[in-house]
Amino acid sequence: QFCRVSVGDTMDIEKKTVATDTFVFWDMVDFPLPKDEIDSFCRNVKSSLRKEGYIGQVSFRAFGHRVHSSPMTVESVRTGMLLERLSSRFARLNYILVTMIAYATLYPQSNFMLIIKGMAEEDVKVVRIIKEMQKKGCNVLLGVADFDDYFEYPLEVQSSCTLWLWEDLLKGQGPVPFVSDDEDEDDTSDEGSSPKRRININ
Repeated sequence: QFCRVSVGDTMDIEKKTVATDTFVFWDMVDFPLPKDEIDSFCRNVKSSLRKEGYIGQVSFRAFGHRVHSSPMTVESVRTGMLLERLSSRFARLNYILVTMIAYATLYPQSNFMLIIKGMAEEDVKVVRIIKEMQKKGCNVLLGVADFDDYFEYPLEVQSSCTLWLWEDLLKGQGPVPFVSDDEDEDDTSDEGSSPKRRININ
């Protein structure tokens, strides 16, 4: 089961609100937390989602290593987050994808945040499942380590999924803005502003 945590029902910024639930699938081995601060992580993810108008409930599911993630079990139980421990990265990725598509079938038109690092031999499967979920009316959100990971996805996935950088999720910040080539050329923002993902629009 997922733990369900309300992210509130009011918005203090003008965003299109999305009342459907959001399910977070998190590979905690490839995306470890500073000092194992699970409570802070959950709060910041909820904050990130709320800022973008996701006002439904948020459910977390963590996927760790069978041995090395065992110290997290007590903390996970305390927060109500379900922790699955598997023996390898390959096993984690496949279990995440299988579980996610099962929930997409049970909860169509929901939001799914996928925080994983892809594997070259599994990239086709990841893309196929993302497309399958989108056909079910699900909204797919991607949490990635950096832009190199993100741009490994094909353009059709990039343009249809909202992107969060891992470091921004940890801070409770919003996703990387989507801009077209024309908007990118006209951008006169300061150097210190958030990076924008650049998507070719034909």
